[in-house]
Amino acid sequence: MVFQALGHNEAALMFVLDFSDGSLGHQALFSADGQKGESIRELYYSTLYQHVANYVGMAKVLVDAARRVFRQYEGTPFMREYEDRVLVLRATQENVFIQQFRNYVVHGGIPPFQMTLNYDRNVGTKMFAQLDAKRMLESGEFTGSAKEYLLSVGEVNLAQCVSVHAGLIREFYAWVFEQFGSLHSADIHAVNQLIAESRKLTGADGVR
Repeated sequence: MVFQALGHNEAALMFVLDFSDGSLGHQALFSADGQKGESIRELYYSTLYQHVANYVGMAKVLVDAARRVFRQYEGTPFMREYEDRVLVLRATQENVFIQQFRNYVVHGGIPPFQMTLNYDRNVGTKMFAQLDAKRMLESGEFTGSAKEYLLSVGEVNLAQCVSVHAGLIREFYAWVFEQFGSLHSADIHAVNQLIAESRKLTGADGVR
């Protein structure tokens, strides 16, 4: 359920990060100066903040929930491989950044959002929302791999960062769910047998 909630939050955030014609992001980027333009940009940034907070917050909830659920498998071959894979996941810069970004948001830091428009003769005009890495580093909230990530990218392309992080999480849990099928195959078989027997007794299978 938590994994699915993170997926919903990812989809909602990526929708806000869309700058196609007619989107709120597109309107905010191209709104003229003046009260109306400022109101649209304010609405965009507040909406973006809400969905960023939802995503990074749920990412932390998933970590905490997984820690509780998988405690029951301690000492098993599955858990040993699980822990090895967790170490690999934790070492990725995007994952470390998202975790520390969550702390930054929770502690009251207002993300330094920017809207950027770049033109490339090969791909045309690209529009995206980003974070000012320099200002985030000045907060002192980012250390280790997250700090290295901010130093390496200069500016954080939010859509790109979230896409990479979400992809890592999906890949990790695809392996976890695959293992569950093997770990609980006997239980699943027993439940299916009970369902089949119940259907026979009630005539729900069409046989009387």
